[in-house]
Amino acid sequence: MPPVPPTSERQAQGKFHCPACGGETTWDPSTKTLVCAYCATPASEHPEALVQKETIREHDLAEALEQLPDSARGWNPKASSVRCQSCNAISVFEAEQAGKRCDFCGSSALVPYQELQQSIRPESLLPLRIAESQIRDADFGAEVETIARRLASASPHALRTMKRNFVDAETMDLETYLQVESERHLQVMAHSDAKEAFRAFVEKRPPRFGG
Repeated sequence: MPPVPPTSERQAQGKFHCPACGGETTWDPSTKTLVCAYCATPASEHPEALVQKETIREHDLAEALEQLPDSARGWNPKASSVRCQSCNAISVFEAEQAGKRCDFCGSSALVPYQELQQSIRPESLLPLRIAESQIRDADFGAEVETIARRLASASPHALRTMKRNFVDAETMDLETYLQVESERHLQVMAHSDAKEAFRAFVEKRPPRFGG
């Protein structure tokens, strides 16, 4: 069994070890506790009790974009951004990571990515509170109806475009599909429904899509 480091070292590493086997624990959103990934033993200490308390403050996005100083932007010097050549997703890796694969599709075809503007560096993080959905058989119909209503309230133009993407993904080669998908994404963002979505968000009201 590997030795459990003292609290100060655990704070520095950001890791918490299992009290039973010494393995590394992971956050379980459904129980809001740390659980061992190897023996499923819950940690005896809550992570919030092991880290320094701090107040998490929500910032106004528009104000932050206008007034945020350059010193609050960008990752630390040891981190770098890369773009996946398979799915075009952007990932951020620490310099110490030897084996790097895309966080989204697992591809190793990564190239350096230079952002147009440095990313906003977060001041703090909230624990993930969403677990994998588990639905009882008796609630399945109601859940399907809820999802259907949510889809029905979305932009018809965007939904049609998504459906075309799903269909074309089955027949097109990857390079052609990514090009087509990118062009359609630009078309969706230029559509009147996208502008209505932004207006509705700013005015804090339900959107009225024309389709």
